Amino acid sequence: TPATAFWSSDANSPGLPSNGVTDLSEDYAGRIWMALTPYGAGNTDGGGAVNDNGTWKFYPSSTSPIFSDNSQAVLAVGEAVWWGHVNANAVTAHSPNWLRLTNVPSGEEPHALFNEATRTWVGGQSKLAYTDGAGFTATPIPGNTSFVRSLARDGNNHLWVGTGGSGVYDYDGVTFTPYTTASGLPGNTVYTLLGDQQGRISVNRLVYSGH
Repeated sequence: TPATAFWSSDANSPGLPSNGVTDLSEDYAGRIWMALTPYGAGNTDGGGAVNDNGTWKFYPSSTSPIFSDNSQAVLAVGEAVWWGHVNANAVTAHSPNWLRLTNVPSGEEPHALFNEATRTWVGGQSKLAYTDGAGFTATPIPGNTSFVRSLARDGNNHLWVGTGGSGVYDYDGVTFTPYTTASGLPGNTVYTLLGDQQGRISVNRLVYSGH
């Protein structure tokens, strides 16, 4: 499961085209893939990048088939790398041929990616969509009005959904059960969910004043 983070500095780190790193994912060979968005005055570079044992390779839209330089999420799984893009209802897959998937049925920007043995999930601005290789299926989340930021599977085979302001949802395949500050969650903005070997779910939340 990729860990979502955003970091920046006044000057680009050595080798990076942009300091706007919105997501990270490690592949089977230990390479670190990144989702990038332009950051800083006059900077138009972004897209994707990979660090392979200290060697950088970049995938901006100007020199690669990646859909957009505004990448929000990245997921490396097997031989494939997926990127979700800001301000676009599109996903780019590189495996090693390039594939653009537009008009994801949720009709929303992809903000979270999660892969399983038979299915890849895409979290949008308020909904979920998944593909099993034969097209996408949309799955609305009742009552959710926030971006889907993270996804994880627990020991009971439930899918947990972290959002950017509506707390988390426990999805058993039929019903979404919401958990918010009203039910004891420390904060309603959840950027990262992580399942451990015991089937538990850890929550990394963004702390705002007053939460």
